[in-house]
Amino acid sequence: ASQSPTLTKNTALGAILGTASYMSPEQARGKTVDKRTDIWAFGCCLFEALAGRRAFEGETVADVLSKVLQREPEWSALPRGIPRALRRLMKKCLEKDPDRRVHDIADAGLELEESLSAPPAAETHLQSRTLVLAIAGAAIAGALASFLLVRPTPPPRAVQRFSINLPPGDEFLVGGIEGPLVAISPDGSDVVYAGVRNGEAQLFLRPVDRDLAEPIAGTRNGRMPFFSPDGEWIGFSAGRELKKVAVLGGAPVTLVQMEGADHLGGTWTRDGRIFASIDGLLIWISEGGGPSTTLSFDDAVDERTRAWWPHVLPGGKAILFGSVRSGTPSIVILSLETGETRVLVEDGRFPRYAKSGRLLFARKGTVFAAPFDLERLSLTGSPVPVLENVGQGGAGEAYYDLSDDGTLVYVSGQTKPETGLSWIDREGTGRPFGPRRRATWSSPRLSPNGELIAASLEPQDAPPDIWLLDTDPATLTRLTTAVGLQGVWAPDGRSVFIQSDARIFRQELDAAGEAQDVAPCYNLTSISSDGTLAVCQGPNEAGDWDIESVRLDGSGERRKVVGTRFDEYGARFSPDDRWLAYVSDESGQEEIYVQPFPGPGRKRRASTNGGSEPAWSRDGRELFYRRGREMYVVSFANDGIFGEPTRLFSGDFESGYDVSLDGRQFLMIQSEPTDVRPEIHVVLDWFEELERLVPPR
Repeated sequence: ASQSPTLTKNTALGAILGTASYMSPEQARGKTVDKRTDIWAFGCCLFEALAGRRAFEGETVADVLSKVLQREPEWSALPRGIPRALRRLMKKCLEKDPDRRVHDIADAGLELEESLSAPPAAETHLQSRTLVLAIAGAAIAGALASFLLVRPTPPPRAVQRFSINLPPGDEFLVGGIEGPLVAISPDGSDVVYAGVRNGEAQLFLRPVDRDLAEPIAGTRNGRMPFFSPDGEWIGFSAGRELKKVAVLGGAPVTLVQMEGADHLGGTWTRDGRIFASIDGLLIWISEGGGPSTTLSFDDAVDERTRAWWPHVLPGGKAILFGSVRSGTPSIVILSLETGETRVLVEDGRFPRYAKSGRLLFARKGTVFAAPFDLERLSLTGSPVPVLENVGQGGAGEAYYDLSDDGTLVYVSGQTKPETGLSWIDREGTGRPFGPRRRATWSSPRLSPNGELIAASLEPQDAPPDIWLLDTDPATLTRLTTAVGLQGVWAPDGRSVFIQSDARIFRQELDAAGEAQDVAPCYNLTSISSDGTLAVCQGPNEAGDWDIESVRLDGSGERRKVVGTRFDEYGARFSPDDRWLAYVSDESGQEEIYVQPFPGPGRKRRASTNGGSEPAWSRDGRELFYRRGREMYVVSFANDGIFGEPTRLFSGDFESGYDVSLDGRQFLMIQSEPTDVRPEIHVVLDWFEELERLVPPR
């Protein structure tokens, strides 16, 4: 009582009157009050009855009032299993803007009844409807008179497991850099995941205690979800923007334009900052949006440290992130006070901190945990495996998350589609080629002599690398040992140029050493016939994609080749380097254009009614392209004159292909059939199990 006295100064206009811990914001400011202030007090008492602690606490009256005016209650203090409608009611009662608050206690009574009308799908810690009604009754009584509820010591909780199946026809949003597929709110009540329904990618919200997953309005193409500390907002990436959307509904808010850069994860602090990885750099912005600030940190990790999948530690003084050090993925900690970086774990990805005092990270489909001292920011024991068969994406992300109260969610096993290579002739007849394994292929390229294939191969439990596949016999060997997203052959066939981490590297086939860093490049698609130039595509300052040439002699000299207010990409040199074929959406849809290189000269359109993925025949007399499921060919004369496009075949093939030396066959990527249905696994009170598996020291 001494810390939260009833203030009884005078009752004149502008005076403060009431008990500090239960005061509404307008009451604390000495403004006119009405019954909505009593609604606020009811919300405070309801929170206190359920959580066993006050919604707003502090050492002094000033501290309490400051939190009433500026802070949200610690929603994660609520016991898991409270019906979602009851949580929503509390939040509507504790809206700081009285116009957005519940307007009548009768409405609150109706919502209480609704929250108890449907039994939850999973067992909860609220043992019965009678108990909830009793708590609600105590809260109503408490709204009339302040009270103190002593919370009994809870018995040890039993670990419970169940699975959430995606609705029939729904899939996870996988392919490329999809980011973490699933996230859980800090209080463990809601799961959000990136999925596809009826061909549309978006975010879905699935309360743990309900059977229905609902799409979140305004999250089209949403990826990489993460919650705010109070569980009220979801941050996510969509196209070229970092956004947030309220859990209870409303229009999404754009926080920052990413201008086409790679966004690799975000994390939200209690003081209102959002940290995100943009093209390997750590930035932070206010949760309300505005300009972003790039963090600087020392080079103790690597001269080109890249930060992926950041995760802020409690207290907001340090951030964990994944990086690559000498070709090996590592878990790094960054002090936000000093800028110092330090490697915590070698060969680890996607860090998370468990509030039971453990550091978690992924390694080849297995989650490991080690005791962690939050004060010294260091491990106090060796990592041990605690969870197996966890899905992992193409840029080091793993598909798991933790709530503050110890609820674990994860997506197990295969999430990416299995694909394989096939040779397809001009009539559409095909034959499988190469080994079949649990992996995803992309960007196959034939060597100049046609004896080898370089392709990006992404196993189900590891990031992608460039692999070599002999055409006769079909044997597979690894070329790179770090992330490799795209490989293009050097003209002599003795090395492969690899695009990774916005750079071009050259890897010799017969060299055991590391790849040589040769030039900057956002997205490599072609190398000139003399090996001196590359064409790359990337976003300009306005966020539109342009094409530029980059010298490979070590100078890194760059020159804009095609740059408009539209998007241009997919550029490929003709065999004699005199022409450049590329995709542009200037007509309102993707079409294939060809223009002289390096110029001057006007461009000509080669496709009709849409086209993408251009590729030349080895003699330069034909240009191939795709339009949806169909493959087309158009004849080409060296004076820039095209024939009429001819449809060759149609089929369900993934993006990325190459053409045989004689131009009669196409190396295509096909999805492999699978009966695996995606599901999300939920483990309640997982900290109890973690305590046994990983002792504190």
